[in-house]
This record gives sequence, structure tokens and C-alpha cells, in this order.
Amino acid sequence: MSYFDIFMGITLLEDIFGGLKDMATDPDTAKWFWGIIVALIVILSIALLIVSIV
Repeated sequence: MSYFDIFMGITLLEDIFGGLKDMATDPDTAKWFWGIIVALIVILSIALLIVSIV
């Protein structure tokens, strides 16, 4: 991989995390963003519990 590819990948990640930060801190979207995050954590926890029991 060239330095340009690495730079473009880092720039893309920076843009993605910048957008997530904006969504998480904007008063209009923060409620939905954190609701989705909590729902994903609950669903993944339940799935892990089910897999560990079975």
C-alpha cells in the first residue's frame, strides 16, 4: 500500500467519526443516535447470552 492509500483511508475515517460526533452532539439527532446505540448494545448482549447458554 502506498502512503496515498493510507492517507485516504485515515481521511475517510476522520470524516466518518466527525459525522458521528456531529450526530451524537446535535440536539436534534442525539436522542435517536444514542437510542440506536443503546438498542444495539442490548440486542448484542441478548444474542451473546443466548449463544453462551445454547
